Parts: sequence; C-alpha cells; structure tokens
Amino acid sequence: MPNRLSEFLVVTDVDGTLLRAGQPTPERNLKAVKDFREAGGNFTICTGRGLHAARKVIEEFGIDIPSIHCNGTLIYNFSTGEIIKQVFIDPVAREWARIFLKEFPTMGMEYVVGHEIWTSRLNPQIQDHIDKFCTAFTMMPLEDAPDGWDKLLFADEPEVIDRAFAFAEEIMRKDPRFDTLDFTRSSPIYFELIPQGINKGAALLELADSMGISYNNTVAAGDFYNDLPLLDTAAITAVVAGAPDDLKAKATYVVSECMEGGVADLLYLLIDQYAD
Repeated sequence: MPNRLSEFLVVTDVDGTLLRAGQPTPERNLKAVKDFREAGGNFTICTGRGLHAARKVIEEFGIDIPSIHCNGTLIYNFSTGEIIKQVFIDPVAREWARIFLKEFPTMGMEYVVGHEIWTSRLNPQIQDHIDKFCTAFTMMPLEDAPDGWDKLLFADEPEVIDRAFAFAEEIMRKDPRFDTLDFTRSSPIYFELIPQGINKGAALLELADSMGISYNNTVAAGDFYNDLPLLDTAAITAVVAGAPDDLKAKATYVVSECMEGGVADLLYLLIDQYAD
C-alpha cells in the first residue's frame, strides 16, 4: 500500500454515490474532496453520465484529472479537452435497438454522443432524465442517427426494466450478430447498452496506468450494479448504505448514505491514515 495520499487514485460513481441528480450536492462530500485534493490525493469520477451531464460535477468538485464516462466507453480530461480513450458502440446496435423498442413500446431511449444527447423516443423517464440534467437534446429517429454512439440509455418503469433485462439476455444468447454488445443496469429505471468488454473496472485500470498509478493504490466507491466491475477491480472499495446487499458484501467499507456524505467517510479514512 502507498505511504502518502499522492500515490492514491480515488474514483467514485456519481448518481446515488457522490450526489443525487436534482438535489443539492452534499456539502460534506464537497468539503472532503477539497480536503483530499489539497492533501495531495488524486480524485475523479467514474460515471454512467456522458460529458454533457458530467460537466457541472467536474466543475463543482474542481476535478482536474481525467474522468471516466458512459460506464467506461470514454475517458476524458475536461481540463485539457483530451480524449484518453473512446470506444464507440458497434453499428449493429441500431438493429438491436429496433428489436428492443418494438418489444417494449413504452420504453424511452437516448443516444449519448460526446457532449450531446439525441433521443428517438421520449417517455416520462427519459424526459425526467433530461430535465434533471438541464440538458438540451435533439430528436433523432433511429434510422437517421449517424454512427458513433458512446452508449444507448433506455428508461422505463422498474418492472419493465426487469423484463427488458431478461429479454436482452435472451436475444444476446440467440443472435450472434450482437456478440460485440453488452448491457448493464445503472438504476431501477435505467438500462444501458455498451460495447462488449467495456466497463468501469477496465476503464479504472486504463486510467490508473495512464497516470502511472499502481492497481494496488486504486480506490473506488459505488452504489449499483453498473459499479460491480469497479468494485471487483479496485484495491480498496466502498459502497454507500443504500446499495444492494450483494454489493455491500464485496466492499472493503460500507459508508454512510449518499446524501449523508458516504464518499466523505471514505476520503477521511484515507486522509486519517495517509496524510502527511
């Protein structure tokens, strides 16, 4: 283990872990991140959010190192505008989405494309998602959307997402055209399509390597199943109190609920042990 904070890389999920969209950011987390960074620690986010929805978080927390987006398809440095990594979804996702939307006629869908959001079907959950992030979007029919998607976000009621997850497993198993695709669930109402082999854990290792930080010095926090690869990868892990029990069982620490400053609990543990 490292001897000082500057040797650590801490990454945290955003929604449900660091803050809740549409609610005031926990002051305790803001202060802890400031204290951790001033003590020399490296702190950034590892989120399902695209660049459009993450910019405010980056600015609010003063993050000046690269951050991970779209569940690992994109590593980007807001300070310099540099793309460290970007993997687009295979264009076969267009046909996958066509099958999926036909099967679930109430399902809403967003395309995340760099700094932009496109949508081909609005529903209450997608509209709420857009409203929370105060994000402009473009209506883009599926057949007209050019290739180059970072991820696809589908949204509906939790019981519909439950069925959608099972349906996705079935079509992935039966149709070899979709071997280049994978999917994850980022909340009870969100289902995300991403490239095969891409996840938050793999992105953490790539980010750490680009920064010259050992895997043994990586720390991660999360709250939901799209964070599972992150929790399986980082050397030290934390989940917030509201996380599912099977995620808690994998974590080094279970910290306070998101809005009570769970990320602050983790950062102050590190500061107490490793600050000069």
